[in-house]
Amino acid sequence: MRIEIRELGRTFGSAPAVEGVSATIEDGEFICILGPSGCGKTTMLNMLGGIIAPTAGTILFDGVDVTKVPAEKRGVGFVFQNYALYPHLTVAKNIEFPLAIERVPRAERRRRVREAADLVQVGPYLDRRPAELSGGQQQRVAIARALVKNPSLLLLDEPLSNLDARLRLEMRVELQRIQREAKVTTVFVTHDQDEAMSISDRTMLMNRGRLVHFADPQELYDDPAELFAATFLGNPPINQLRGRIDDGDLTLADGTIVQGIAPAGLTVDAAIVGVRSETVTLASTAPRARARVEDLQYVGRDVYADVRLGDARLSALVSRREVDRSLVGTEVPIGFDADGVHVFDAESGRRIR
Repeated sequence: MRIEIRELGRTFGSAPAVEGVSATIEDGEFICILGPSGCGKTTMLNMLGGIIAPTAGTILFDGVDVTKVPAEKRGVGFVFQNYALYPHLTVAKNIEFPLAIERVPRAERRRRVREAADLVQVGPYLDRRPAELSGGQQQRVAIARALVKNPSLLLLDEPLSNLDARLRLEMRVELQRIQREAKVTTVFVTHDQDEAMSISDRTMLMNRGRLVHFADPQELYDDPAELFAATFLGNPPINQLRGRIDDGDLTLADGTIVQGIAPAGLTVDAAIVGVRSETVTLASTAPRARARVEDLQYVGRDVYADVRLGDARLSALVSRREVDRSLVGTEVPIGFDADGVHVFDAESGRRIR
């Protein structure tokens, strides 16, 4: 199913939850809606599913306006955060439930239950009840119940948040497999950037009810549309250097100059320069400034270097082969990979370069 969202909005009282969102989701895509709490991502999902009516805008499914069509007539499958399984029913009966409501013939119900259970790999557990299953197995049952209706659109609202860290990683892979095999257009809501980056074809990044950037995950990271996008994605968070840019040189508030960090000819009175940690180089052969190494934190094969540049602090992600403890407390020349440097207007947060 191809979905078109045109200037969609929803207001609760006088407070806008979603404002003027326009986007197109292609047939068979796996889309994540990503953003912090309160950004409007679940409201967006519920409007797509028909649970909440928009106060502005239009939703089209394969060119048909469904803005006022009720949820039960949209051909949508839902998977919720709490699974919402019926504890007194077996796995088979839980999966079968929406078909029973629709009065699908019994033989057809059994066939479709078996197909859905096999797809999500819970076929051996059809006679068990939810309390006898692990969290991951319960999640699979919830997905099977949504898929058994053969939906044209699958909507998932933070479905992995109740799982432990290892199981979440496993279920990410499984969700991708299930979605590809089912070939169903899928919209997945999460606040976890790692989930969105690892499983989605494209990600809708939202903030304060606005759609900030809609692109494939790598583009969101490498080419953020505004400061919020740059700061929300990435661990550790992107470094921020504030000051004036004059012909590509950045002057910080304390007078420290970082030479050539921006393109030659660029002048901005009040700028924020975002620098990804992995693009900061220590003991650089093409230095832009000198900085003091305050600390080194070893994290397996990599090292986080805590660096002071004038009054500013930087985090640099470097290889263990590049540094040792003797650098702590010393000044070193530092450089920056241009691909990881982004310039934003300090007031609007708009991307300049």
